[in-house]
Amino acid sequence: MSDNGIRVSKWDGSLEDYDPDKIRRTIVRIGASNDVANKILKRIEDKLYDKIPTSEILDMVFEFLKDYRPSVSFMKDLRTALTEIKSKPDFEKYVLNLLKSQGYKTEPSRVVRGYCVTHEI
Repeated sequence: MSDNGIRVSKWDGSLEDYDPDKIRRTIVRIGASNDVANKILKRIEDKLYDKIPTSEILDMVFEFLKDYRPSVSFMKDLRTALTEIKSKPDFEKYVLNLLKSQGYKTEPSRVVRGYCVTHEI
């Protein structure tokens, strides 16, 4: 158990010791500065309880980010942007770059023969 006795409930139901560095990294990946990430982390730590779901922590992150960027609604903007891109080739390029940024090896426009037809993946 962590020093403060707080465990986090993961999406699959497993429990993990609370790690503030994971939350800080998530906040920074979203686009906040380290200073803002530390301020948000402090606010989150004031509301933590044992077995808190990770989804609730993420909801708090987005809620507190609004205080530092009130004109930006992150989830709504992402959804809107994804619906406005063309399915081919823009969406494929987006997913390709997303996977590449996470360390995956990618190949654009690969054609694979299926049982009845070929598939572009």
